[in-house]
Amino acid sequence: MAQEHELKMVAGTDTVLPDLTGVAPGVVLGPTLTQEMVADYYDTPTLALARWGASLRWRDERPTPIWTVKLPEGSDKSVVSRCEVTFAGHRTKVPARAAELIRVFRRGQPLGLVANVRTNRSDTSLLIDGVSIATVSDDLVMGEPVNGPSVSFREIEVEVATEVDADSMLRALRRRLQQAGCQVENPVLSKVVRVLGSDAQRKPDVHVMNLSRRATVGDLVSNVLAGSLEQLIQRDPLIRAGDEPEDLHDFRVAARRFRSDLTTFAPVLEPTWARPLREELRWIGTAAGVVRDADVLQRRLRDRFQTLSPGDTTMAVQLLARLANVHGRGRSQLLRAMSTDRYDALIEVLIAATRQPHFVDDDEKIPAKGARPVMSELVEKRWRRLKTAAGALDVDSPDLAWHEVRILTKRCRYASEAASVVFGKDARRFSRALADVQEVLGSFQDTVIAEEWLRAAAKANPATGLLVGLTIAEERCDRRRFREQFASVWDTARDPELRCWLR
Repeated sequence: MAQEHELKMVAGTDTVLPDLTGVAPGVVLGPTLTQEMVADYYDTPTLALARWGASLRWRDERPTPIWTVKLPEGSDKSVVSRCEVTFAGHRTKVPARAAELIRVFRRGQPLGLVANVRTNRSDTSLLIDGVSIATVSDDLVMGEPVNGPSVSFREIEVEVATEVDADSMLRALRRRLQQAGCQVENPVLSKVVRVLGSDAQRKPDVHVMNLSRRATVGDLVSNVLAGSLEQLIQRDPLIRAGDEPEDLHDFRVAARRFRSDLTTFAPVLEPTWARPLREELRWIGTAAGVVRDADVLQRRLRDRFQTLSPGDTTMAVQLLARLANVHGRGRSQLLRAMSTDRYDALIEVLIAATRQPHFVDDDEKIPAKGARPVMSELVEKRWRRLKTAAGALDVDSPDLAWHEVRILTKRCRYASEAASVVFGKDARRFSRALADVQEVLGSFQDTVIAEEWLRAAAKANPATGLLVGLTIAEERCDRRRFREQFASVWDTARDPELRCWLR
C-alpha cells in the first residue's frame, strides 16, 4: 500500500511544456524516459467504483504486471490524494483480496472489464543536488471503453517526493504549467473517468446535496444522514487496506453520528423504522470502538512509558504486548464483521434511509415543513438536557456523571452541526464551542478507560502491578486536571450569544 499525492492537469496536443528549471531553488531537469503502458479497468455495470472516485486496474508493468486498487482520499485545486494497494494476479481474473477491498462500493455487483487504456508517457525528473524531488509525466492517452467510442487526450501529472514540502512545490509547478497553457479542471478527473464519459461522472449512491436556508425537513434529514454515511463508506476500504488510526476514528464517528442524528430527529421520524437502524449502527460502532479505544490507549501508554527507568521497561513491554493483542483481536473481529451479509445489508438499508427517511405517520406534512423552526426546536431540546446535566457537575462528581455529560455534549454538537446547514455560521460557532467541551470530556474519559484496562491487566499479570499503580496515579492526576479545565470551556459554550439563532 502506498499514498499517491499528485497534481493533475490537461493540455492541448500542441501545448509546449515549459522549462521547469528553477521552479524551486536549486531545481534542475533530469533525464526524460519514455514508456508505453497498457491498462485494463474493471468496474460494476453501474460504474460504482468510478462514481465513488475509486478504480480497479490491471496494468502491464515491468518487470511484473500488477493489479492496483486506488481509493479516494480527497482532491483540492487539481491535487489528488489517493491510497494505492497493489496485488499480483492473472490479467483476466480479479484477485479476491482486491474485490473484497472495494466490497462496500460494489455491494454484490459483479466486476467486469469496462475500458482499455493505452498511455504513451514521457517522465522527466526534477532534481536538487542529484536527488529526484518530483516527476513530471506527459501522457498521451488513448482509451477504448467497452461500451462507447474511443477517446484520446493529453494529461500532465506531477508527483512530488514525500521528503519535500509537497504543497509549496505543487503550487509552484501548477503556476508554471498554467502559464504555458495547461489547464486545471474542477472536478479533477482520472484517466478512466475521462474515457468512460458522463456515466462515470454521475453522483455515487450516497452524496451530500447543497441546501439553502429554505430547505425542508425532508431534504435536511436526508442530507444530514447522507453526510455520515458518505464518510463511513469512504473509510471502509481504507480500514480494510491498512491500519491508520484516523481512518478507524472517522469510521466510528460516522456510525455514532448517524445514530445520534436518528435520535435528534426522533420527534419527526417513525420509531419502528429508526430503532432497528440505531441498533445495527450500535453493533458495527461497538466493533470499531474496541479497536479505536486500543489505538488511543496504545499511544497514551507509549508516551507515559518513554521516561521509565531501565528496571521498569520489562513491565512496560508486557503491558504493551497485552494491549497489542487486544488491538489485533479487535481489528480481526471488526474486519470479520465488515465481511458479513449482516454488514452488507446494513449498508443497503442505510443508503435507502438517506434517500427516503420514514417520517411519523400522523403528520404527512412534516417532510415539507421548513427546516429552520423544526431544527431550532430540536437543538433547543438537546441543549436543555445538556445544560441541566452539566450544571449539576462539580469537580468531585462521579466519573459516570462526567461520562453522561460527554455523551449529551456530543449529541448537542451533532444536532447543532446538522442545523448549521440552514442556520449557517451562527450554528457553526456554537458547534465549535461544544467541540471544545467535548474534547476536554473526551480526554477525561480516556483516563477512565485507561485505569479500567490497567486494573484488569494487573489482575491478569500481577508482576506488572507496580508500574500499573504508578500509571494509574498519573491518569488520576490528569483526570483531576480535566475536571478543572471543564469550567472554562463550559463557561464559553453556555454564553447565550452563541444560541441567539435559536430564538
